[in-house]
Amino acid sequence: MSTNNEYITLQCPQCGRQKEVLSYRGAKHFACCTDWVVLVQGVEQDNFMLKPGYKSQYRKLVMHELRPPIPVRHYDWTAYLDGDDENPHLRGFGETPRDALLDLLVVQEDLLNEEGDLLSLRQEQA
Repeated sequence: MSTNNEYITLQCPQCGRQKEVLSYRGAKHFACCTDWVVLVQGVEQDNFMLKPGYKSQYRKLVMHELRPPIPVRHYDWTAYLDGDDENPHLRGFGETPRDALLDLLVVQEDLLNEEGDLLSLRQEQA
């Protein structure tokens, strides 16, 4: 994983294929041999780009079609990270697989922001 002012390089854990993405903290979708969600954490500069020393974690994306017997279609699909299937608060839902993935990315970004805010608060108090 390399970093410069604007981009970081993600690498598929299975085949090694690389993809450059903007160097922002958050959850990113990376499709290659399988679908991955990459959780990128680190300290941001004034322009919100990551400083060197960021960390990334690759998690497999799991998606299922549910089609519950209800009149609304907002819960037809669910997306979650491998290993998080027992926790309904760590899932994304939507009418389509894409909607469920986007909802999951928002859930993961919220978690990253909460963790980042706690880390910043601890650093200020030290």
